[in-house]
Amino acid sequence: MLGTVIEEPVIIDGTLTVKDADDNLALVSGLNTIPAGTNIVAGTSAWGYKVNGGAYTAITAADASVHSSDEATMGGDITNISYGVSTSEDQAAGVYTDTIVFTATTK
Repeated sequence: MLGTVIEEPVIIDGTLTVKDADDNLALVSGLNTIPAGTNIVAGTSAWGYKVNGGAYTAITAADASVHSSDEATMGGDITNISYGVSTSEDQAAGVYTDTIVFTATTK
């Protein structure tokens, strides 16, 4: 769910990846869409994610690494992932949704 915060510590000795659950990368509301993109600014319809305050990245259908570690840590190695959405003036109002998948793989 967009905006969900996971507050429990996660121990990862490996990789955390993110991807869209299907090949449609857009946020969808009926027949209306907001495309995945990196230009998240007022006046432009786009949505994306950023890691640790970096630049926005467009979601893809392939796994994209958002964290990698060679050592198990308990709460001391935090990765912040946030989502941004912007719309153009002609973007139709609606509830836009998509499903993303996070996968944690141990080494």
